[in-house]
Amino acid sequence: MLFRSVTRNGYGLQKDCFKGQFVLDLGAHIGTFAYVAHTVGGAEEIVCVEPNPRNNERLIHCFGNRHGFTIDKRAAGYDYVPVRISDQDNISVVGDSGLQVFSVPLKEFTSRFSQYRGRATLKIDIEGQEYNVLWSASRYDVTFFKTILLETHDSNERHLAMNEYLKLFGYKIVSQYQMFKWDVLPDGTSTNWQPLNA
Repeated sequence: MLFRSVTRNGYGLQKDCFKGQFVLDLGAHIGTFAYVAHTVGGAEEIVCVEPNPRNNERLIHCFGNRHGFTIDKRAAGYDYVPVRISDQDNISVVGDSGLQVFSVPLKEFTSRFSQYRGRATLKIDIEGQEYNVLWSASRYDVTFFKTILLETHDSNERHLAMNEYLKLFGYKIVSQYQMFKWDVLPDGTSTNWQPLNA
């Protein structure tokens, strides 16, 4: 089993790498990864989980009528519970205020698409909730996926803890990328480059 930490634009997918596979895109945003997983990776079935209403409109516009695509408007979580999400530049962040949606645990998808066990990929980028989703999932639900593409948030310590946690399930890291942030000045130049914690 493989486990890859990635930045938003650093997927590096090879042609037909998902051929005949199920791809679960937790935190699908506007569907960039789903599009690449389909057009380059050749995924057979893709589920985009995205609670942000504006992003959902884009997902429906792009994939709503395509065979093999499912769009789920809930938030990924540890159980079926109501959560509040705030909208920060079309990125949904779970918090104390904002739109109320229901969350859905990993087990719903591993159960619904059980025929893909061992032929599934999980891409998870849910703004810091990755820990709750993976740590609360059963061994069966985590190891359902042959490959995990994970973006971690918050701190280097949590990033390392997640790496060690997934190693307990037999995953190994095949590549990691560091994200950076910077400021863009009015003349278009950038400054203040600094690595993010994880």
